[in-house]
Amino acid sequence: MKFKDCNLSSIDEFIEQMTLEEKIGQLVQKTIGRTENLGQEKSINSDLFESIEAGRIGSILQSASEMFEEVMRAQDLALHKSRLGIPLFVNSDIIHGFGTIFPIPLASACSFNMELIKESAVLAAEEAASAGLCCTHSPMIDIARDPRWGRIAESCGEDPYLAGEIAKAYVCGFQGEEISPNTLLLATLKHYLGYGAAEGGRDYNTAEIGENTIRNFYLPPFQIGIESGAGGVMASFNTIDGIPMTANNKYLDDVLRKELKFSGIVLSDWTGIAELMGHGMAKSPEEAVFLAFGAGIDIDMVSDFYEKFLQNEISDGRVELSKLNAAVKRILSLKLRMNLVGRYEKQIALKSKPVVFTERARQLAKDLADESIVLLKNDNVLPLRAGTTLLLDGRWTHCRNFLGCWQSSAYKKHVESLDEMLSRRNFSVKDANKLSENEKLAAAAECEYIILTLGENENESGEAASKAVLSLSEEDQKLVSLYKSCGKKIVALIFSGRPLLLEKLCEDVGAVLMCWFPGHGNEAVADILTGEINPCAKICVSFPRREGQIPVYYNHLSTGRSAHGRETEKFVSRYLDCPNEPLFPFGFGLSYTQFEYGPVNLIRNQNDFFVVCQVKNTGKRCGKEIVQLYVRDCIACPVRPIKELKGFKKIFLEAGESVDVSFKIDRKLCAYYHAARFDADDGEFIFYIGDSSISENNIRLLLQGENFSLAR
Repeated sequence: MKFKDCNLSSIDEFIEQMTLEEKIGQLVQKTIGRTENLGQEKSINSDLFESIEAGRIGSILQSASEMFEEVMRAQDLALHKSRLGIPLFVNSDIIHGFGTIFPIPLASACSFNMELIKESAVLAAEEAASAGLCCTHSPMIDIARDPRWGRIAESCGEDPYLAGEIAKAYVCGFQGEEISPNTLLLATLKHYLGYGAAEGGRDYNTAEIGENTIRNFYLPPFQIGIESGAGGVMASFNTIDGIPMTANNKYLDDVLRKELKFSGIVLSDWTGIAELMGHGMAKSPEEAVFLAFGAGIDIDMVSDFYEKFLQNEISDGRVELSKLNAAVKRILSLKLRMNLVGRYEKQIALKSKPVVFTERARQLAKDLADESIVLLKNDNVLPLRAGTTLLLDGRWTHCRNFLGCWQSSAYKKHVESLDEMLSRRNFSVKDANKLSENEKLAAAAECEYIILTLGENENESGEAASKAVLSLSEEDQKLVSLYKSCGKKIVALIFSGRPLLLEKLCEDVGAVLMCWFPGHGNEAVADILTGEINPCAKICVSFPRREGQIPVYYNHLSTGRSAHGRETEKFVSRYLDCPNEPLFPFGFGLSYTQFEYGPVNLIRNQNDFFVVCQVKNTGKRCGKEIVQLYVRDCIACPVRPIKELKGFKKIFLEAGESVDVSFKIDRKLCAYYHAARFDADDGEFIFYIGDSSISENNIRLLLQGENFSLAR
């Protein structure tokens, strides 16, 4: 029987006819090439095609977008030359786009717009599938509280509720509502589990966090992704309780498989199985294979350990053949459900070329960037007054690459630079980048606005890009210092893959726009500067004042000696030289208009309860506002955070318009994991509705059984 003649009901019969080598081959993933982004030249694995024809490979990892012909050759061999004709999974890390690059995930999360995020995944899936891919190692839903960690750029920020909503949006965008022949990309949730808690913010480092924190912060986004139908999960590099996740039976088998009922495939991360030896857990490759496979790793990403050592482990009886058959069945079932044979037969026959970087995709990148750029400060400086003279200075003035880390687009510089975009909008633009300091000041005297482009280079964030110092570069600081006393309106544009230390900058300039890396939608920067777009994004991660505050995040626990309301006392939990609070809290972001929040009220509609707040646009222009719902469980064991996001709604209001925004509240909304169960406490809760995590607009309620009542 060939694989094309197999179906889900005959899959066990098909597996019976496979040789041991062919079964193990389905667990082997090899790379077809790597991009310069990862520090190596593009190259083809020389023995790849021979191994595919022999049935020794089940998936390939293709990082470079221009390798379409090699991918089609590999699939042709798998389908027509291998004994059983099993198609390959073709995987890639499509983090924020394939050919068309959307804002980095940390930026997209600031949009709080799940429809745009989902649509970006749909567009990325369409482009990638047209280039021969069928699996993505995305979304990355690690909770990230430490901006020193470079991979915060790929994350959804610090909040598990927001990360869960984004996980759902990405999974449904990549896969559709369910895995079927119409599924373009199989979604892989990563990195399971706790990778974002790397100690010291240092990539690949230990992450030692307690089970309460894991269950209530780091695990929930994965649970939502699994409930949304994600077909894959990738194990993380880090340890938990001293056990590397690649060999962690508790979290891979007991929690992932048994509790969360995950039935898809589990991948190691890059050489994760081999790294069990580096961790000091396995003394040999054979031991590493035994531990990883025993814990539940289905696919070995490029370490070649399964290929070389799993057969002997089975032959020697250390690994049960039935467990291998189960892993193979999971892999083949997904290939059948996605109809990979039919897809690739059609693609090979048509010899079609990838369809990428369409006008539709570029417009979506712009729409998402419009809602991802955050206005952090504005002392009546922005928007720019039309027709005025601008002085531009800084490293990003002429840049055409705003794509950021973790992408391999062939269209890196297919955008306008900032000076070109502003000149096209009828501003008189003066470029000060090549002037001496005296010439810069002389030019500034003739301009109404000074626009400084500051921040990181794209390779300063992302994987293996951790930092101990988060301040602006010395070059950027000198630039700000030079202009701050010249009496002009200064706007700072920050391009970065992480929060930076901006307290001193905010003292020296009139406006700060957090642009992140906006991808191919970089024109949004100019549109927000000029007021064509009213900024509406809210930060999904807190901005520290000093590195010494890190990790700093809004949903922290209280203490027995909280400094809140006791700031003048000595023996409370606070710093001597810095406030406890971040510079900018989670959920914060300004607009060119103003929104006023009324009191929070409780409404009962039959057996349903709602908290309601009137929001009014009191400014002079229309705008979007992200209305946020937070809850505090006042008395609990274990103790609960001082505040947790439990809902949000993005609304549009004309100038002077008001609307009642309501959120349904129930027992599940107040539930958390404790005492080996997921449930809510009976007792007192505070519900907050506001424009950020520091909003104090609230109502106190009692939860008793299924009923809410106003607290006395």
